[in-house]
Amino acid sequence: KTSKNEFPEFDSEEVLEALKYLKYLKSEIASDDIFKYNENFIIKEMNKGTGIFTRMWDTETTFPHLNKTSSPGSKKGINTHTSILGGMNVGINKFISEERKKASLEVIKFFTSEEIQRELIVKKFLSYSAIEKLYDDEEVCSYLSCLLVKDSNPITRIFEMENSDVYKATITDILNKYLFENISAEKVLDEIINIKKVYNFSIKSASGLIIFVLLTSVACIILFLFLILIQDKFHQNYQLFSKDQWWMYCIGILLIICSQFFNYGKLSSIKCQTKFSMFFLGITVTYIPILYKLTISFPNSNNKYKIFYKNNKNIYICGGLLIELVNNILFAFSPFTVENKMYYDTNMNKNFNRCTMTNKYGNIIVLVEIIEKLFMMTMILILSFCDWNNSKKIGKEEILYFKSVLVEKSEFVSTNTPESESSITKKIISFHYRPYSIATESVITSSQNSRRVSVLSDNIRNSIDYSANS
Repeated sequence: KTSKNEFPEFDSEEVLEALKYLKYLKSEIASDDIFKYNENFIIKEMNKGTGIFTRMWDTETTFPHLNKTSSPGSKKGINTHTSILGGMNVGINKFISEERKKASLEVIKFFTSEEIQRELIVKKFLSYSAIEKLYDDEEVCSYLSCLLVKDSNPITRIFEMENSDVYKATITDILNKYLFENISAEKVLDEIINIKKVYNFSIKSASGLIIFVLLTSVACIILFLFLILIQDKFHQNYQLFSKDQWWMYCIGILLIICSQFFNYGKLSSIKCQTKFSMFFLGITVTYIPILYKLTISFPNSNNKYKIFYKNNKNIYICGGLLIELVNNILFAFSPFTVENKMYYDTNMNKNFNRCTMTNKYGNIIVLVEIIEKLFMMTMILILSFCDWNNSKKIGKEEILYFKSVLVEKSEFVSTNTPESESSITKKIISFHYRPYSIATESVITSSQNSRRVSVLSDNIRNSIDYSANS
């Protein structure tokens, strides 16, 4: 809107007005064919002198019958003449000797000197130089339009995309849709803006809100269970772990859940770092109580590791937490970075940010973390299978022995009691019989344990005697 404004973005009002006016010029003054012609056709027409107004890049070719002027703006005194700063890049090889570096520097100074720019660039090639004070020289102004240079608004090429050529070609295709097809300017600009627009995970979207509600609900349930476990009167119903192990298990799950909340909003390196640290720590804190319980419940009662860890629970727990703490400290020396995942076809995909570890040292730490968690999971599966297999074996032995005891006592009752009394005894025995379970620790744990077998036999005998006396 003013001559000092920066080059407007695609989401500005100026671009929308310019786009609509460009289509107006095409429809009312020019034609589709003229707008589709390439630069060679424009230069050809400029040589003929058939064009009234022609917009073209600066070239070495001179057109004596044409005047170079700034493009008019939307208001008087404002021009839209822009000059893109570019050209050849010149550098010095850093692997050469110091002597050659100094010699190369002198060559660059020679070509960029004011004298060479005036005599070679301006007078011989009729091209514009980047040295601004040359355009105060009357001799230079006799070759070039100095006023045109002074009134221009120089801009630099912005390379925001990984492949700028594809980006520019995509924008050109989208603008052509507006010029030659029946598409609104607003829709075309939205499509161009979406090429660079990055979408963040937010609760304002349907999927983001659903996931947020689910995560919050699960976290509230875990907090509720955590509060229940604090009460001593409820602890008898949760005897798988001790109270402190239940606390660790609940805290670990909460850490895993809370780590996912860092996906919402604009990502940053700190958010990525905190998210992965909490996630890995949560898995470790969740696995430690399970591993400890399975370790001390290992079938082999003479295992030295089982005995040691059973008597030193704090060492087992603190050791696992210490390893995770060291990994998190190492993470601080190789932080995560935020990567922009860009798509040129925004109709099918949306741009987004993601946490990426670009540091080689950091990738090694992440790999160690993953291997550590897989190892813990594998150990849980192996120990669970051993515990299940041992329980199944003991259960079969107990059932067989229990059946044999029942048969012996049934024969004894049938030969020494009347039929009516025998039927009552059978009912009592049937009433007292129940399958073996982990919660009933008073039931026989081995068919070879004579002391517990005698206790079971006495219990059955007492039941039979009681029924006979009744």
